[in-house]
Amino acid sequence: MDFRAMLKKRKYQKWAREEAEQEKVDLKEVEKPMPALKKVEKKAESFLKPLVDQYAKEGKDKKVVFEANFSKPNCKPKWFFRKDELFPSAKYKFKNEEDCYQLIITGPKVEDTGKYTIEIAGVSSTGFLNVDEPDPTYTFTKPLSKKTSGFAKHETYMECTVSSNLAQVSWYKGKTKLEDGDQFSISKDMSGVCRLTIKSATLEDSGEYTCKI
Repeated sequence: MDFRAMLKKRKYQKWAREEAEQEKVDLKEVEKPMPALKKVEKKAESFLKPLVDQYAKEGKDKKVVFEANFSKPNCKPKWFFRKDELFPSAKYKFKNEEDCYQLIITGPKVEDTGKYTIEIAGVSSTGFLNVDEPDPTYTFTKPLSKKTSGFAKHETYMECTVSSNLAQVSWYKGKTKLEDGDQFSISKDMSGVCRLTIKSATLEDSGEYTCKI
């Protein structure tokens, strides 16, 4: 065998091995693993400030306001009383400013007592309204007589009648409030008859007397 041909053959074999190794190195560099992508989860919308229970008294409070703050501003909320959806009216007003949402109830009455709910994008918040009954109103069903006369050193009395014996009344002579005692006797019976008795009348007892509820 020709010695020079053998050397050339070995030289080619060496080059072939070096090229193969180089190809392996390059292939590894190409096959570097890609960094894993982080999964970004969207934060769920929620009420930053939920509804708070409200209290009112019929005839005393002019309005009641339910207020909530939501994580997303300028949305279109739905309001419910119990299970019925509410709509703007003389009774109900809606007010939305940025992330603040309000329900305004005008002239709350006892029948407005119950559960109120705001719903935005499928998320809801609930508050309760409790309206107390109004204070009872009383009237005079029989007023005082325009004029009452009596005798000195004798009892003299004045009477009027109110619509309920629960009514609290006060008696006045001029602007001075009168009290039950040695000089005057003040009473009220179960039928609402109110009586002021001057136990021993004198000329100084003459004047204008008033009974007030």
